[in-house]
This record gives sequence, structure tokens and C-alpha cells, in this order.
Amino acid sequence: MKKITKTRAFTLVELLVVITIIGVLIALLLPAVQAAREAARRSSCSNNLKQFGLGLHNYHDTRLALPAYRWGIAGAPSATNPYGNEERCSVNIAILPFVELEPLYLEMESVRFHRTCDKEKYIFTGTNNYVTKVSGSNGGIFTTQSPLFLCPSDTVWRLRPANDLNSIGFSNYVYSFGDTFTADLSRGVFCPRPRQYKGLESAADGTSNTIAMSERKISPLGGAERVNSGYIGKGVTNCDTNPQECYNKRSLVNHSSGIWGYTGQRAWDGITTWNSFNTILPPNAPNCRAITTGDDGEAAYISASSEHAIGVQCLLLDGSVRFVTETIDCGNLTLAPPTGESGGASDYGVWGAMGTVNGDEIVEFQ
Repeated sequence: MKKITKTRAFTLVELLVVITIIGVLIALLLPAVQAAREAARRSSCSNNLKQFGLGLHNYHDTRLALPAYRWGIAGAPSATNPYGNEERCSVNIAILPFVELEPLYLEMESVRFHRTCDKEKYIFTGTNNYVTKVSGSNGGIFTTQSPLFLCPSDTVWRLRPANDLNSIGFSNYVYSFGDTFTADLSRGVFCPRPRQYKGLESAADGTSNTIAMSERKISPLGGAERVNSGYIGKGVTNCDTNPQECYNKRSLVNHSSGIWGYTGQRAWDGITTWNSFNTILPPNAPNCRAITTGDDGEAAYISASSEHAIGVQCLLLDGSVRFVTETIDCGNLTLAPPTGESGGASDYGVWGAMGTVNGDEIVEFQ
């Protein structure tokens, strides 16, 4: 008689236990994978900033000064001032030849773009003063995008439609004008306009103690328009003399006096609210203006921000990159910002001190 052998198989309970164990292992592994990916993205972001640092130093070696964060030809474009652009060209244009993007700079040069940086303005071409509005599909060079200007951790720019007329080149990297509120003043290394170029020698506090650049989130398309997600809250009462009033808005959505967006979407426009930041409120704090009218108002708290966890990366003037957390000391935020460019210690703690070039502060990042 043939012997019958039994084949052992998993019971339903055993199968469920195995599935549960696999699920737990995946749950434990996933955060580690995500952390590794973010570490790689953060390293890539750091390398971008180091490239900017090399570009700024190469520019300085050539010009013996750093570029102004707003430059160009004064006045609006007209028949008698065909290349006027109200000095709206950004630092990003000036350093293109020094960050291995000379072909892009030469292309801009060929259309005199370096003199006409705001897509809302008009340019005069040829000898007949023919007027052309540079926007939309004929924006051409305005929509040029280089990976150098993008932080891999910030993917908002990928969600923008290709025909978005408010987008003329994205950038996550911004330039410091120190601990001042009004952009016509700068206690940082970049001057407001080319009336007084600054060089590395202006950093009396030391190039390793002075911030040159940091990051800023690109404002999202629609959705929750928070004043700490790239948008700027307009009409924040008393914030011009009391930064704390702006900081208190950090959880606000749809600010009652209006929200101004489009930050990070005009790499080539030197308006402060596009490509600069101040070292008053800590990283990832809100962005605020005291006035409600207009969109290009320059007097604002423009906070460094990023999609990295709990802080931002900063390029120091010596070319090194440091990570700064949201908990960095910001001093007394109830004190009014400086009204002049003269030296002197910042009221805004370590963060404010790192933004000034000659405050006589020797401090270390926290």
C-alpha cells in the first residue's frame, strides 16, 4: 500500500504574521531611504551654493568688487532711453560667465537682455526704436532654466505650467542685504544699486562670519497661501517697526490684507522680493510687508526658507556652506530695523550679526 505523505503549508495565521513582519520592516526601512535621499538632495544643494561662491569670487577677482543685487540702466524704457530697465537686473545675470554659463550670458547679451530684465517692461530694438513687449511665448530667454539655480528638495517649480506668464526662470538661491527692512539700505555685502559697489574687503567682521547667500522656497501654485511658504503677507500692521508682528503671522493662511506670490520665479529680475533676503526673522519664518498696495514693494521681511528639515543652507563670503537651523538666536525682534547703512552691532542676535559686514561681531552659528 502506498504511503501518503503530508506536505506542510502556511496556515492563514502564519501568512498574516509574515505579511505583518514584512510590512514592519518596510515601515522601518522607508524613513531611512527617505533620509538618505534627502541627504543626497541637500548635498547637491550645498554644491550649488559652493558653485555660486566660486562664481562670486571669480567675479570679484575680475571686477575687484561684488555685483549689486540690482543693477542696469536707470529709468523706464523710452525712445531716448531704449535700454532703461529701472536697474532691475539681478546678480544672477552678472555672474553667469563665472559659473560656467557664459553661453547663456552671451545669448542674453545678444538681445541686450542684460539691460532689460523685467518681463513686464518694454524694450526698444533696432535703429527704429521698435517697441516689443517681452512676455509670454515671445519671452524667449526669460524662461531659460539652469539646474544650478534649483534646490533638488524644492519641487514646486515642477508643478508650474509651461505657459505660466509669471514664471521667467526659477531660482531657489537668494542674496543677503543684511538686517535692514528697506531694500534701498544694505548692511550686507551686496549693495542695493551700483552707487557703491562692495568688495570682500568690506567684510570687516571676516568673510567666514558673513553670509552672502541662502535659500528661499518657490511659492506654490494655488492651495494654502501661507506667509511662510514663499508668499508675502501684505499690510501687516506695525511690522515695519516691529519684526515680531510679522513673526506672529507664521501660521496664517490667506492673510486678510492680501498675499503676494511669485517668489522664486524671476531669476533675472533684481527686485528685492524676487532674489534677496534679510537676516532679521529666522529661517522658515513668515514674509511680510507693511503696505497693501502694489506688488513690487521693496520694504519687506524676506526670510530665508527651504524644504530641508528645520533650517536652510547658507553660503558664507569665504565660499563655505553652513546649515542654519530655525532656532538660531535672532535677538530682540521687537526692536525696529536699522535706518542706515553704517556699522554697528545687530539687534537681531547671531542671525543678524551674520548678515552684517561690519558690526564688529565675532559669532558662531548655532
